Parts: sequence; structure tokens; C-alpha cells
Amino acid sequence: MCDIKQSRRSSNQQPNPTSPSVTPPAGAGGARSVAADHLDVRHLDSMHFRHLTFAIIIVGGLLVPGRVVALNPLVQEVRPVHAVADVSKTVTVGGGMVWYDSEPATHGIRFPPGVYVLEAEDADFLYFRSPKALKLRIFKDSKMVGVRNIPGGLMLSKHLISMVPGAGYVDESGSNKMMLWKLGARFLQLKGKNWKKSF
Repeated sequence: MCDIKQSRRSSNQQPNPTSPSVTPPAGAGGARSVAADHLDVRHLDSMHFRHLTFAIIIVGGLLVPGRVVALNPLVQEVRPVHAVADVSKTVTVGGGMVWYDSEPATHGIRFPPGVYVLEAEDADFLYFRSPKALKLRIFKDSKMVGVRNIPGGLMLSKHLISMVPGAGYVDESGSNKMMLWKLGARFLQLKGKNWKKSF
């Protein structure tokens, strides 16, 4: 009698759908177990979450007022460009803009006031020639100990969202330009106040 009851309980017990040993019923088209589907969904959600988080960090760091992208501004990146002329595209700097690399500063750069004229482009940036030389300043113990006047200009990113929305550049050999000073979120926040573009 005990064997019969045990047998009946076993025959009436439903299989655990989360068990990896469960075989899909006939006609299920080789469907995976519920457990497998659940793991896949969690994996996809995790991937989407990481991508979304990364996007929020980028957008937040660049566009939210009061937040600054943590960039090391000094760089020497040679970029091949080709000449282009468009009188409708200019950048105007009012009063001059001065940027420092740290606090206390070891280097600084000054963009002189005036109208910057488009002279070149590449896949990522437009290059606007400064009406006067850029001033690269050198500091030691919070005192300026040197200054270099270098012909160059201001480069603007073509992309709506960029880790480097702008930069200072100087002339390099041939038709190349050298990115010299990266500009981050604070530069974007000054748009319309310290600088503006015509396009």
C-alpha cells in the first residue's frame, strides 16, 4: 500500500520547469528551459544597463552645469586635415579666454579676442584660425616664468556629444595641425558668454 501511494504521488507531481534536466515537450520546437530564458534576460538587461550607465556618465559629465569633464588638457596630437573655406562659419571670442591646467597652474593658454575663420577640417573637427597668436604660459610656484606666442586657433567637434568638444591647435608640418590643449564641459558652458559660433 505504501508503495502504491508513493507511486501515485510521484506520478501526480509536476516537473520543476527550472530544472536543467527537464526535456521540452513534443512540438515545443526545441524551446529552452525557463531557467535558461531567465538567465538570458538577466544577461541582456545587464548589458543594456551598462550601456545606459555609460551614456549617462558621458552626457552628465559634459552637459550638466557645474560638472567638469576630468581631462588632462595638455596634449600633442598631430591630425591630418584638409583646407576648407566657408565665410558663413566663424567663431567669435569676446574679451579673450584663458585656461589653466591645474591648481596651482603649471601651464596656461590664452585665446585672443576676435573672429576666428574656418580654415580646415577633418572627420571629427572644424579648425578656426585665430586672428592673433595663441599665448602658451608657463608657471612655477604660482608665478609665470615664460610665455610663447604660437600661431594657431580653436577647433570645434563636429559631434553633438564628445569627450573633447573643443581644443586649441597650432600649425604642424605640411597641412597637419597639432591639438595642443583640450577643452571640456566648462568650455561648452561658456558658449554664448565668452564665445559664440555663427552656424
